[in-house]
Amino acid sequence: MHSQQECPASARDAVIAVRPGRPSPADAAESRFRESSYPELRGLRCSFHEGVLTLRGRASSFYHVQLALALATQIPGVEEVVSHIQVRESPSC
Repeated sequence: MHSQQECPASARDAVIAVRPGRPSPADAAESRFRESSYPELRGLRCSFHEGVLTLRGRASSFYHVQLALALATQIPGVEEVVSHIQVRESPSC
């Protein structure tokens, strides 16, 4: 029969320090958007799965969508960016 060996108290009671890892690509992208000088980007949301960063939200122009895509491609770990950002039509004068 197997006998269970006790670990010395110092090893048994040791606390393993876990260093916080870097944020997920989705969190990193959302952080960049929130810190942007463009209010249009601050409300965008992201999800990340297997190298693909998906952007969601609304913008008032395609220019803002392009800015979001440019920022998102700079995030470490992102291999592809998919935009599901809807462009709101501005009312005509």
